[in-house]
Amino acid sequence: MAIGTAYRPEYVSVQETLDALSETMNSMARCDITCILGDFNIDMACISSSKVKELKHFCYHYSLQQLVKEPTRITDHSQTIIDLVMTDSPLKCKYIDVIHNHCLSDHALVIVDLDIKKPNLNKEVRIQRPLYYINQDKFTEDLKLIPWESIYNLHNVDEMVKTFNMYIIKLFDIHAPICKVVLKDKPKPWITNMVKFMMKLRDKALTKAQKDKKDSSKDYYQNFVTATIEIERKAYYNNFVNNNMKNPTLLWKNIKNSTQFDYMHKPIIPEHLNDPNKINDHFLNLPVSNISNSSKLNINQHC
Repeated sequence: MAIGTAYRPEYVSVQETLDALSETMNSMARCDITCILGDFNIDMACISSSKVKELKHFCYHYSLQQLVKEPTRITDHSQTIIDLVMTDSPLKCKYIDVIHNHCLSDHALVIVDLDIKKPNLNKEVRIQRPLYYINQDKFTEDLKLIPWESIYNLHNVDEMVKTFNMYIIKLFDIHAPICKVVLKDKPKPWITNMVKFMMKLRDKALTKAQKDKKDSSKDYYQNFVTATIEIERKAYYNNFVNNNMKNPTLLWKNIKNSTQFDYMHKPIIPEHLNDPNKINDHFLNLPVSNISNSSKLNINQHC
């Protein structure tokens, strides 16, 4: 889903604004839902206005529908609809409201409620060893108890490797047995080692707070961790977005790896556009104009 805000100052032409907005719309073409909000300084109540016609043509081109139908700016001399909400998914709009408060501004607060559900991520099951939780002291003790000398006494290299692997696997089976992990969310690359360390401190503070019946240390670390995660996430997105502005393939790959997408959703093609043979027949059977320009034909032939 792409949500963007746009503002057109009155000194900027409508065409210039829509050209710039078209570039953004094209870059967001992979999104299932698009919603544009903002003050366009185009009064949609003036149906015959050339500015309105330009904006309507833009909406038609990108399958957008303008949802605001009542004045959003009221002055002593005018009532205009200039604060707009345009979306390509109008059926998802539950309601739209325009709230006026002249003590704050002559522009109204426009509220739109879109019924959009977060797609469920398919659960991924991984087989792994929880190496992170190994007790290093006990692991080292058991490692020293392994009879490495027995490997030296073997005369066959294959048997040596087989015995060595058996000892190592048995050791890890004790301290980090294989388990199934169900991943319910995408991996978060902004959860760095520093963040994980702070999470440890937070968990220790939580344990201490439960014993001391005091929430001060718990709240401190909780807020600290939350703020740090937000900073790291912004830094991560700023980094790969800014570095891949000219590489849309890599940009979208990174976005897909860190966000949820509804892969089960498939765009529905209208029935009359679903048969390429019918489309081909339509263009083959178009009526040919009897009027032709012989000079143009001659030029084309020479080219």
